[in-house]
Parts: sequence; structure tokens; C-alpha cells
Amino acid sequence: GVRLVSLSELYFDVSLLLWCCSLLLLTQRGLCSAYVSMLMVAFPLAAKTLLTAEFKHRGASAKYCVLYLLGLALPYVHFLFLIWVVFEIFTPILGRSGTEIPPEVVLATLVTLATIFLSSYFHTTRTFHDLSGAVESRDSGLWVNSFDYTAMQYVTPFIPELNDSARTVCRPDRPFCGYPWKNWYLPASEVTPSLPVEFSLVSREDTAWGTVKMSFSVKGPSHMSLYLLPHPGATLTSWSLGDGTPPFDVSGEYFVFYSHGLDAPAWSFWFEIQRTEQLDALLRRFPAWAFPSAWVSTYTMY
Repeated sequence: GVRLVSLSELYFDVSLLLWCCSLLLLTQRGLCSAYVSMLMVAFPLAAKTLLTAEFKHRGASAKYCVLYLLGLALPYVHFLFLIWVVFEIFTPILGRSGTEIPPEVVLATLVTLATIFLSSYFHTTRTFHDLSGAVESRDSGLWVNSFDYTAMQYVTPFIPELNDSARTVCRPDRPFCGYPWKNWYLPASEVTPSLPVEFSLVSREDTAWGTVKMSFSVKGPSHMSLYLLPHPGATLTSWSLGDGTPPFDVSGEYFVFYSHGLDAPAWSFWFEIQRTEQLDALLRRFPAWAFPSAWVSTYTMY
């Protein structure tokens, strides 16, 4: 029942509050580095205040996003410069620290702190299409991933919204339940990436050997992930990736990570799908205590 705009405002206020606490603490101790926290408080607050009317009338438009990012440019660029200075100082020193200080731990700590300072959470927009390509559903939210064994057990007291009610619900009809990992998803306003994904079906043909070959073309950012789950009654038999043979997966799900450099052409690939309705119907007739293994194969004798 939480409005998306209100939730987005809440996370902005929480981030601002943390920087205000840092500003008060550093100022109280008389440290000159308090000006860094001041920049991270003043510029985002000023930018958001000046753009309140724009957001009220047009929402998160392209103009609003550009002006808001310009307001954040100075503190973030300066913060990146300070991080670069820290690495310029500590990296050579750690190379001569001997055996007393583990350099990997120190550098990992610096990288972690830099990541936390520059990014508070991931913001993502999901769009689902039906078999005809039409938009079926669309949502946006703060996608929080936990890489710790304890998950959010010790974080929830500080951020009550990150509780079990915000855990993602598995959708068995979608690849990897609709999310790559088990995580927490808080509704938020939509984002507009600089390089949106352009996914298109180039061709579809029925082959002479009884499969359906579909070719695709994708344009987008430098890092993209492809999650594939054939519909019930179908099996992925071959593709244009790797050696041409999809790796066996018990769940029938496939994951492909694609990255490229600057000015790369569109990513083109194809799949071949084998219809297996009769095989699936037979497998469903086995009792619950049986675990049959099935795959598609051909037998040719000369």
C-alpha cells in the first residue's frame, strides 16, 4: 500500500540523513574533511528542491533526470577524485608493508567503502512481454541483493522495509523466477537508462528436421544478461553460442552473460527449439516418488 513516489522519497531522505550524521560528527570533531559530507548534503538537496515543480508536473522526465544528475555532478566527481587519491597513496605503500598488514584486506575494504559511498542501492525497471511481443506488465523498484550468509537479518532493524514481506516471489513461468537471485524488491519510480535494451526477433523458421529456429538481435549497454526458459512442451536443442550445444540443466533454465566494448555492433544469435509435448505428457504420468531423466536425441543407422 506504499506509494512509489513516497518510497523513493523515503530512500532519498535516509541517504541524506546518513550524510548529515557524518557531517555533524566530523564537524563536532573539528575535522576539515567535513566539507565532503557537506557537498553530499547540499548539492542533492538543492537539486531536488529546485526541481520539485518539474517533478510534480511531469514526473521523472528526461529533463528532470538530466538536471538532477547535473546537480550531483560536482560532489560525485570530487568524491571520485578523493577515492583516486586514496588508492594512489595506499597501493604503493601496501606493496612495501611486509608481512604485518594483509594488502588484500586493506584494498578490499577501500573498494567496499568506495562502492557504499557512491551507490546506496540498485534501481531497476522490469518489462515483461508476451509471445506476440506486446508489453504484458511493467514495474520499477529498488532491487537489493544480499551476498552475506545472514542475508538481511542484521540490517532489518535499521531498514524495516527490508523484511520478509519484501522478498521476491518466485514465478515458475519466468526464467529464474523472474529474478536472477533471491533478493528484496521495494517498489520505486521508473528509471531511464542512457542505453535502453532493444530486443527484436529477426526471423523464425521451421527446419526440415522438426525444430523451430529463431534469430534475435540485441542492442544495449556494455553488460547484459540473458535468461532463457523454454515453454512447457519445448526443449532447447542448439544455439549459436559457444560450441553450439547448450549445457544440460535439470531445471531447463539457461544463463548467458554478454559484454562488449565501445561502438560494438548489435549482438546477433539464434536458438533451435524442439517441441516435446508427448515426452512431457509421458513424464507427468510417472508417480511422485519417481525421478525420470529425459532429453531429446536422434538415432541414425547406415
